[in-house]
Amino acid sequence: MKRYLFFLSHVRGADEEWVATFFRDLCSAVAARTGLSPGMVGLRGDPASREPSLDLMRQAGVLIALRTPQYATRSYCAAEWEFFRERREVYWSRTGQSADALIPVTWIPPATGTRPAPDWPDPLRVQDPAYERDGLLHLLRLGTRYRAVYQAVVQALADRLAVVQKDLPELPGFTFSGSAAAPTGPAAAARARLEVVVASAASDELPSERHSREFYGPSPLDWSPYSPDRPRSLVTLVEETAADLEFPSRVVPLDGPAEDPGATRDERERFVVLLVDAWTATLQRQQRLLAELDGRSPGSTAVLEPRSSGDAESTEHARALDAALDQALPRFRQAGSADQLRRWRLPDAEQFTTALRRALVAAQNDAMKTPADDPPADVPVGSFDSFPQLGRFSS
Repeated sequence: MKRYLFFLSHVRGADEEWVATFFRDLCSAVAARTGLSPGMVGLRGDPASREPSLDLMRQAGVLIALRTPQYATRSYCAAEWEFFRERREVYWSRTGQSADALIPVTWIPPATGTRPAPDWPDPLRVQDPAYERDGLLHLLRLGTRYRAVYQAVVQALADRLAVVQKDLPELPGFTFSGSAAAPTGPAAAARARLEVVVASAASDELPSERHSREFYGPSPLDWSPYSPDRPRSLVTLVEETAADLEFPSRVVPLDGPAEDPGATRDERERFVVLLVDAWTATLQRQQRLLAELDGRSPGSTAVLEPRSSGDAESTEHARALDAALDQALPRFRQAGSADQLRRWRLPDAEQFTTALRRALVAAQNDAMKTPADDPPADVPVGSFDSFPQLGRFSS
């Protein structure tokens, strides 16, 4: 049987393009560090499969886990972690030697405001705080801005793999006894529904002061505030980001139909993101609708205001636009930009996407919280002995 240095475990179906890029970069770095062929150092499971890749894991010596708030809730991730943890324990019982066989890598960090969680065992550490603070996915998505930090993380991981490549040899007779069954109870059932409310206007409804109409279309949902760099509608970007994090989503304009009261029996199952065009807040009717939303929405509602740095007209009218937002959304505006659920003047698509992802991760943490009075969810035996428990976001 061929032997590989590592198996990459991650939440499948989310950010697959970025996971593939990281996997290729890591394989190249490990190959350069060890002299092995890039095709012989790493393995990963089928992105379309939701089953643990037992045949592939048997060929690898180390598990690299891309840790996210959702990782511990995926049955295949739990089984993959447990396979290497159990094999490491068997190796220790046979030889009396420890093995560096589980390496957690921060892909998406827990949202700010979640309860402190126990440390993951032996996580990858680097000197630059951006890695722990923002996660490897964020560094990768921002490209040249964090390229040096990203490369330092990949190199640190390659160095660690080169040192431990012979730590956990193949174990004759080892049989995986862990369960691959999915967790049950609230941890498995929780899936917050995303409702996106777009507060913009059609191109023929804009105020007379707004001459730059290339950002708009026949419908408020056609709003593309980051054109021409990102000509697609903002709704498309939001839906893609929500799909990456496995959020079912529903998009409505500000004056669209309200949520059916019978559609969700528990308000905790619904998470609302309000996307605000500051120019819309200058229109009398939309200003009234925004004020109503500001008064009745729960504190966990996220509000994101895209305002492109390339939109000269918005820059020229910045003071008037800010005043209109203050009048329409007084409660939401009190939080300022320090609150990760309320972000204003987001200047480009990258910063908007980062803000949206952080808000959604906070919502997912909130949805996956097991109430204190409820019994803990059933999980594969031993799988989460060392896992951090996902906390509840405090709004």
